[in-house]
Amino acid sequence: MTERAGRSWWFAAWALFGVLLLGASQACSHYRTPSDKLRESVMDYNNAMRWRNWEAAARYVPEDRRDDFMARKDGQGDRMRVTDFEVRDVRHDSRAKRAFVIVEFAWHRYPSLTMERTRLRQEWDFLGGRSGWVLRDQTEIEIEEESDDPTQMF
Repeated sequence: MTERAGRSWWFAAWALFGVLLLGASQACSHYRTPSDKLRESVMDYNNAMRWRNWEAAARYVPEDRRDDFMARKDGQGDRMRVTDFEVRDVRHDSRAKRAFVIVEFAWHRYPSLTMERTRLRQEWDFLGGRSGWVLRDQTEIEIEEESDDPTQMF
């Protein structure tokens, strides 16, 4: 083998190694932990609710309740509008594959433009596989009024 052919082979081997290494690193970068998937699911579901995208939101409802969910949402009409939401707290128990999320919504009901706030406690279960996280239950919880008095902040 000539010196030039030897260098070409060596270069080709290193180039192939580089391509394989890059491919492997890209494959690993797409792995998401259950916590990552929880964050994505919570944001996707609540964003879908905000924008009235019932089909997207229904993907996070257990299969046996999706038809009922869609019927209720379709029956609501255009009376209520969510203008914003904020995830206030997340408690994730990885062993139990369960999470509790506090979400606060700002909304109004037509024709009124008076803004209301509602805080919900959402219970999420991790089913794994393609199902991922599903919203098992949500209940309204009381919003404790925050004090504007600076002496009460500490």
